[in-house]
Amino acid sequence: MVPTHPDVVIVGGGVIGGGIAEWLRCDSRLRVGVVEQEYGARVTTSASRAAAGGINPHLYDEGHGALGPMAQRSRDLYPGWIERLSAVWGRPIELRPSGLLCLAVEEKEHGRLVDEVLPLLRERGVAAEALGADEARGREPLLGPAVRGGLWLPDDLAVEPMRIMAALESVLGADDGITWVRDRAEEIRADGDGVQIVLRSGRVLRSDRVVVAAGHLSHELVKDFIDWRDDSFGPVKGQILEVAVPAGGGLRTQCDALLPDDEETHIVRATPYAEGRVAVGVTHDEGDASPGTSSRADETILQNLRRILPAVADWEVIGARAGIRPGTSDGLPILGYVDPHRRVLAATGHNGLGITLAPRTAQLAAKLLLDLPLTDDDRADLRLSRPERLAASRAR
Repeated sequence: MVPTHPDVVIVGGGVIGGGIAEWLRCDSRLRVGVVEQEYGARVTTSASRAAAGGINPHLYDEGHGALGPMAQRSRDLYPGWIERLSAVWGRPIELRPSGLLCLAVEEKEHGRLVDEVLPLLRERGVAAEALGADEARGREPLLGPAVRGGLWLPDDLAVEPMRIMAALESVLGADDGITWVRDRAEEIRADGDGVQIVLRSGRVLRSDRVVVAAGHLSHELVKDFIDWRDDSFGPVKGQILEVAVPAGGGLRTQCDALLPDDEETHIVRATPYAEGRVAVGVTHDEGDASPGTSSRADETILQNLRRILPAVADWEVIGARAGIRPGTSDGLPILGYVDPHRRVLAATGHNGLGITLAPRTAQLAAKLLLDLPLTDDDRADLRLSRPERLAASRAR
């Protein structure tokens, strides 16, 4: 049973909710409840299931302005976070210093990367290098003949998301101060005595504070506190495949490319994992919140991958998974209190950067919940993520 009145209830057991609970567990004074129908590694619609595992703080950040610095701070937290998780879990989680190749198959895209993106990255102090076609193949020999070059970001990392989820499930499940409630939150209310979380089963939990980290369902749970603009949120379904590396094969680096066609721009990702596997994808279906994988998405992934990494597209497919990303209209996350009494904290809207932003989100949420002093960087990241930017008005 969850404590009658835990100090904090976290709604959502994905990498964001689980990450916040793990960050809080270092303070043994807090009693924490986590509301989730399924445990961490088995949360079937979690956005982390659709993630390749690239920790790419500056990928496409030219479109979001100030997100890069927050994502970079999250990247810098990763080595310590993974070391802590691995030590408590008792199993290794490999954090690969793979770097990232941002690739182009058209001259226009290559020019955009070199002439527009590269100067912006250098202005921010990000290590980045322009590559021609031959130089790119020197970094990754498996690149196909259509690749014209791109950018090399040597400091990007890669991790297996489901390994993080399994570690969080084990670490949190073994902590006496953290209790999982296998149910679904339907409503959140606040009054003078705290917060009430109404569950689908009819049970009502009480707490001093609640963290809403329920992915693409989060904005509905806090709509009584903020009147969101109609276009502020939307689900974005993603699917990813795993392929087996043949004997003597292997992918050296993460690869990413934007492939435009007449109707939309496709994202091609390839991320090397440990133990002879590579994650490839990824689909980006806006407005789709349906569970499960589809063969059509598999075909799309492999068709697009063949333009960048033709050999990898022919490797044996050994698995597929899909999840629902919480999308926001401006591509930025949401992290902050949504009520004037600072009892309801929203942590959502990470779009396709949930894995990249997880430790920084958890660190900032813990600071807010524990009323710890904030640095200038903390305040900058919280300004960027403030919920009220997407609100038409506050409800109460």
